[in-house]
Amino acid sequence: MKNLYLFISSIIILLFFNSVDVNAATTPQIAAGKVNAESGAVVEVPLTISENPGICGGIIRVEYDSKMTLKGVTKGEALSKLNMTEPGDLTENPVNIGWDGVEEDNSNGVIAVLSFQVPSDNGTYSITLSCNDGDIVDGELNPITLQFVNGEITVGKKEENGTTDETTDEMTDETAANNVIKLINAIDENNKNTVTEARSAYNLLSAEQKSLVSSQFLEKLINAEEVVKKADKIEDDKKAVSDVEKLINALPDTISTDNEEQIKTALNAYNNLTSEQKAMVRSETVKKLTSAENASNNKNDTAE
Repeated sequence: MKNLYLFISSIIILLFFNSVDVNAATTPQIAAGKVNAESGAVVEVPLTISENPGICGGIIRVEYDSKMTLKGVTKGEALSKLNMTEPGDLTENPVNIGWDGVEEDNSNGVIAVLSFQVPSDNGTYSITLSCNDGDIVDGELNPITLQFVNGEITVGKKEENGTTDETTDEMTDETAANNVIKLINAIDENNKNTVTEARSAYNLLSAEQKSLVSSQFLEKLINAEEVVKKADKIEDDKKAVSDVEKLINALPDTISTDNEEQIKTALNAYNNLTSEQKAMVRSETVKKLTSAENASNNKNDTAE
């Protein structure tokens, strides 16, 4: 009888702890990142959601150390079905960030990125997340309970070699990734150098460091490269067309047999253009080339 009692007690205890583990693993969670920064720098802190049961709307309150300055809030790749409402006044502390949509979104990942300028003093500066009861709801407008994990920014001493005094490789990786994110956010699509600088910095990251740069920022870099690529092609096309038009416009109005080589050169240059480039050549310029070619052919026929 005693052995039976011990057996049943063991089963009950085992089931209890398994239940606790499952519940803990599936608790919806929104967490602020923990990052390192150099004194006075602007750094990015991601807000990430995990075990998302499906959110249709919500408001999160972000309170941060008064020694820091909130510079901006950008939307992450998660909760893409929802519209994000940025804080109306970044100088307020705390600030509210809202999401709303017509259908729930159960995606996980980065939901927002906070940009902070940190003070020059070394130390750890807190970022606290919270919400009011009922502020976060599902598609049926039922309240969702989430666990919030607070974040922090650690400002370290800058060493003589220009690096930040950090205690772990993970912190170094986060700093490297954040520095690249800063370059990506600073991209000006009209300034090719900013795009090239961001790409070069990203390529120098290790595989682990690259994994810390979310797809949102990598997509922004790739899109900027596409814009620059198209702009470069347009400039190349313009130059090719301009060079051909100069050759054609240099042809004399009165054609003689002495102009045969000059006409061939202009004609070959025109024929070497792509169809898109040919469409950019002025119609009157094409007409002049055609007339010169016909006149040259007539001269040759007459000479024969």
